[in-house]
Amino acid sequence: PASTPPAIRRLLRRCLERSPKNRLHDVADARLVLDDLLAGRGDDAGAPATAAPAPRRDLGLALAVLAAGVALGAALGAWAARALRETPSPAEPVRVSRLTFSGSDYGPSASPDGRFVAFTSERDGEERIWLKQLEGGGEQRLTDGPGRNPRFAPDGNSVGFLRGGEGENGDLYRVALVGGQPRRLLEDVSDFDWSPDGRSLVFARFVDRTGRSDLALLGVADADGGEERILLELEGWVLTGVRWRPDGRRIAVTRGAPVGGAGGWRILLVDPATGASEDLVAHEGLGVVSASVWERQGGGLLYGLAPDNVGDLTGAPAEIRRVTAAGASATLFWASGLFPFRGSGTVASVLSLLGPDRLVFDSTEQVEELREIDLATGAARTLTRSLAIDRQPAYSPDGRHVVFSSNRTGNLDLWLLDRETGALRQLTDDASQDWDPGFAPDGRQVLFSSSRGGNLEIWAIDVDGGDARQVTRDGVDAENPTMTPDGRFVVYTSGNQAHLGLFRIRADGTDAQQISFGNHTNGEVSPDGRWALYVSPEENGAEIRFVEIESGRAAAAAIVAARRGAAGYITLGRARWTRGGRGVAFVSYDELGRFGIYEQDFDPERDTSSTRRVLAGFFDDGDTESFGLSPDGTKATLAVSRTTRSLMVADRLPRESR
Repeated sequence: PASTPPAIRRLLRRCLERSPKNRLHDVADARLVLDDLLAGRGDDAGAPATAAPAPRRDLGLALAVLAAGVALGAALGAWAARALRETPSPAEPVRVSRLTFSGSDYGPSASPDGRFVAFTSERDGEERIWLKQLEGGGEQRLTDGPGRNPRFAPDGNSVGFLRGGEGENGDLYRVALVGGQPRRLLEDVSDFDWSPDGRSLVFARFVDRTGRSDLALLGVADADGGEERILLELEGWVLTGVRWRPDGRRIAVTRGAPVGGAGGWRILLVDPATGASEDLVAHEGLGVVSASVWERQGGGLLYGLAPDNVGDLTGAPAEIRRVTAAGASATLFWASGLFPFRGSGTVASVLSLLGPDRLVFDSTEQVEELREIDLATGAARTLTRSLAIDRQPAYSPDGRHVVFSSNRTGNLDLWLLDRETGALRQLTDDASQDWDPGFAPDGRQVLFSSSRGGNLEIWAIDVDGGDARQVTRDGVDAENPTMTPDGRFVVYTSGNQAHLGLFRIRADGTDAQQISFGNHTNGEVSPDGRWALYVSPEENGAEIRFVEIESGRAAAAAIVAARRGAAGYITLGRARWTRGGRGVAFVSYDELGRFGIYEQDFDPERDTSSTRRVLAGFFDDGDTESFGLSPDGTKATLAVSRTTRSLMVADRLPRESR
């Protein structure tokens, strides 16, 4: 009240001080002040000289208000003290440690009891299924023949895995832990999982359709190889990370783009009875989503999320996230190596739970350097060496410079290397991701693909780093630019689901026209400007195909670059023209599993496989991943990758709140 005595006002203010050191320390101190006031001994210093003494009734009311405030303060203080005592200590951070050490291990699957981990390993030169015992650390080979993508059966006594097949698909086998011959269950599948009761299987299948977008199927079948029932058909997408929920009522599957930067990644929930689907995770940005794993209780789902559509090429770590049945999502921890190349579904990490707070996953550590090879003598010299990933080299028309993409700044940018002096110069310095570089025929500008507009589009920049300008307006994904010799057209790849394929567009960004249709990547214009080659993933591996730029007419012949399609982070069939357009050089593997460059004659009308020969690469200490050829045809710069893949264990995962 307005008539409250000044002494009581001061006492109230002291009780309400924000700083603990300025507040009263004990309620007894307030009682002493109140006793003095009631006895007429109050200190009214600071009150107006004319102020009349407060009526006894007003003083009693003020004292009652103050007493109530003090009592409330005491109660609040007691509650705060009790709350502080009951507040749990901060959760310990997730601890990540290495589980395997061969450098060639991936695709883990934990047994239901958490005692074993089955995984794929190439440590002895063959892709096989191995088994690790968590107690004691012993490891042994489970399959003598090839195998990949292991999944423990629900009873823990056997493991399913894929073997053979063409391209992304293989045949599904089952083998007992105690030995015996594997038994084939299903044919032609790319991924799978067991139903919780072990009686059924869910599978994904990749269907190549020449001249049209490829097809992804999701189906179920009896575990003994019975009749199949297709649940879902998606045109122009890939399906991976198939996982059956522990209650059997839903199936989670990751839907990804066949071209890594195209976006639109999802984790779908599919009803195994009806095939009805809904989005559980719908990532609209530039990131990429991995395979997932269900928690055994509570209905939560764990998955990986790359911060950008080029995966770990940026040098940035990715998230392991949890999403609840209600759709709430949270980050559990960050880790590197979850998306080693472009977030492609074939190479994103696989997650598997060892227990309620332990997760096993695979991680890739990659460094990539540039080596220049004299094609006549085979002599090699190192152009760049660091802990970065230097790749996608391309020569300038005068042969003096090499442009390449690198994450050496912690971001993906373009760099120029002077071959004579060895001087390095950063060409782009934007917070977005810039890659896919190539010189224009006049050597005065560089074409590249950049996400600086919100999605990957084709851009051009002057060689002095100025005047960056956008060329395409695809709206979803435009990559792999290359220009015709007359400078009139830019040929590029679109990962847009509405028009997958190769396009040509005028250099000023007008008149975009589609010239090939399908999941095509890495286009390259011939020296005479008539043809464009591109890479097409096939059921029998990877093919290099050719299309006339002006007419869109497809050549009758193709070059079979590889008989198997899965090569981790390496794009099999990545190609450059040689000998003025009379030949094609491309990435593939030899009989020892090493990656390098072959060359083969080009003839649009006939098979030229008999002319294939080794050009460069096939090193024992690294994989040739991408390359550029000098204008005079005497040199090649190879991007050579040294890669290790290991199983990692994350302990102390935060428990899901229920």
